Amino acid sequence: MNDNHKVFAPLSKRLLQRLALLAVLSILFGSLVHSLLIYRAEQQQFSRLVDQLTANHLPLLQVALWDIEVDALRQQVTMIADREEVATVILSSPTGLHLQAGAAVADDYQADARVAISPPNGGAHALGELQIYYQRERLNKAIVAAVAMRFFELSLFTLLVCLVIFRFLRRDLVRPLNSINRYVAELLPQRHPPRLKLDRPPRPWEDEIDRVAAGFDTLREGIRHYAEQHENALQALETERDSLDSRVAARTRELAFVNGYQELTSRSIQGFMQARPAEYPDYLRRVLQDLAEYLGLDACALLDRRHSRPWVTRVAWFVHDDWPWLERVLTHGCEVSVEEGWSQYFLTGAPNTLLVRFSGREQSFVLAVRTSEEAAGPLQQDMLESSGKWLLSLLQRWDHMADLDSARQELLEMSRSDHLTGLANRRHFDAYKIDEARRALRMGAPVALLMIDVDHFKDFNDLYGHSRGDQCLVALAEQMQWRFKRAADLPARLGGEEFAILLPGYNSLQAQEAAEGLRQSIFDLAITHRGSPFGFVSVSIGCVWWPGQHGQANPVELMNDLVNQADAALYQAKGEGRNRVVYAEFSDLNSPAQNS
Repeated sequence: MNDNHKVFAPLSKRLLQRLALLAVLSILFGSLVHSLLIYRAEQQQFSRLVDQLTANHLPLLQVALWDIEVDALRQQVTMIADREEVATVILSSPTGLHLQAGAAVADDYQADARVAISPPNGGAHALGELQIYYQRERLNKAIVAAVAMRFFELSLFTLLVCLVIFRFLRRDLVRPLNSINRYVAELLPQRHPPRLKLDRPPRPWEDEIDRVAAGFDTLREGIRHYAEQHENALQALETERDSLDSRVAARTRELAFVNGYQELTSRSIQGFMQARPAEYPDYLRRVLQDLAEYLGLDACALLDRRHSRPWVTRVAWFVHDDWPWLERVLTHGCEVSVEEGWSQYFLTGAPNTLLVRFSGREQSFVLAVRTSEEAAGPLQQDMLESSGKWLLSLLQRWDHMADLDSARQELLEMSRSDHLTGLANRRHFDAYKIDEARRALRMGAPVALLMIDVDHFKDFNDLYGHSRGDQCLVALAEQMQWRFKRAADLPARLGGEEFAILLPGYNSLQAQEAAEGLRQSIFDLAITHRGSPFGFVSVSIGCVWWPGQHGQANPVELMNDLVNQADAALYQAKGEGRNRVVYAEFSDLNSPAQNS
């Protein structure tokens, strides 16, 4: 809701409403506490009554119950029920005697007091039990009467307090605030209002209302002072109006110069981001040329130093070749000791040469420019410092791109090889086999695949430890690399003790000889293995050969089938006793395999 359309709520009304609510809550709380106190007192009185009845009537009840004098028992029960605090009395015994006096009670209603009646001679078994029910109507009437009286007293007191508070609020708060409200509504900057006067009786003290009235007097003086200043400002504006056009023109030229510089900066940075790394030197030279022509420079150069290496010139531009000037900058400017951060100073020994320099722990940077004294004003110096910062960012991007390209090559190599054996890893193998499948389908060339598993390798690790196990895998991988040196051959470690070798272009006989030769060469390494029945480390090999054919087959499905059938041949070799090669052609794997 808009502040100008809020409903007016008098302060006195809201205060009285809150006071009335607080009073009602206080009355309810006080009545509740008073009721609890009355209830507790009645409970204590009933306990004392039970003790008194036990002392006075229990001996007579013991004798009468022992002698089974029903009339005497009925008389005692009636005497107890006649007490005003007692509503009902019930006497019962194990013999079936049941006497009741007073008001009727429900069967599920519990007695307020139970007194066991023992034999006169002190026997262990009780003769009967006396149940006493409290007169609750008496308690309810007492609580209602007490609560009504307390409610009346507190209500009367609250009414009187509210009347007194309303009287003082109206006299000491509402009327003064209404006067202040009317006074504020008439305050205008163009007028000189009179002092605020409140209709209040004289007092030897002052309160918040008096302080507010004094504050409005201060505000009135401030408005008067503001009006005077406003008039003086109007006169000053009239005086400055004639020279304003020339200032606006000068400022417009300055802003146009700054906007042109910002456009040049934005265009240069954007173009550099889109350039290829090989184009960075030539592009930076063009950027320096554009910057120099815009700022009126006849020479500029970018120099930097990384770590503790010597200063080098990354790129330079001259109107006329002046390499001696650049040598003086390198000799006398770059070796000057400066604090870390950005600095700007003119170089002694080189006229009109300004150096914008950044010094850091890892890298330092200098933008050297040569300009005339007239052109080296504060605005141009600020632009040169800004230029140094974004040119430094371009140089850093240059370096980062070079580092990133080197890191990318290193990461690519790491992602393609197994960290232990140096063979191709599963990721490289999976990508390479699909490429070879496409090539084989395109050219109709054959492909052979060897799936290799080290026999009893878990027992080897258990016997000799994982360190010796890793050494064993490395030795086997070296044997694979030595035997398969063609560029197209790809030995790979698939994980653990499992290896695969993809052999594009092999015919059937070559594939079998390659598999058998690898098996024999590994066994000839004579790596001791007490957990193997052969005494040395051996491998089982599944060899599948695809003759190759032109077609539109799916290369992924082709390679998946080739791998699955090579796995099946490997499991057959392991099932037939290990340390052997099972060979099959891709097209007739289900026919009897040829074993070597």
